[in-house]
Amino acid sequence: MAQIPQEKAMNPILAILCWISYFLMGQKDKGIKQFILSIIGYCCCYLPGLVVTLSQLIDAWKCANAMKAGEPLDEHEYKFELLYKMSKWLHKDAIFNG
Repeated sequence: MAQIPQEKAMNPILAILCWISYFLMGQKDKGIKQFILSIIGYCCCYLPGLVVTLSQLIDAWKCANAMKAGEPLDEHEYKFELLYKMSKWLHKDAIFNG
């Protein structure tokens, strides 16, 4: 798996913009898949979409904190287990390291 360079580390506050933050952190494929997952969740009902979006915010926050701490982050790596479990059917390359 490809490691993301430390120059892409960002302030965890910016992780609130979760899909954009995935692109800024170098996790473009993950960002696209998470956007699709959110759309599917909101099309089903408001509650699943809300759960997915909150999980994405937590994951983006944890990824940003890990990068800021100097930990290596893979482009397909998830840091929040609930989001990983929801996403692994759509994101086949996903790995969990929480």
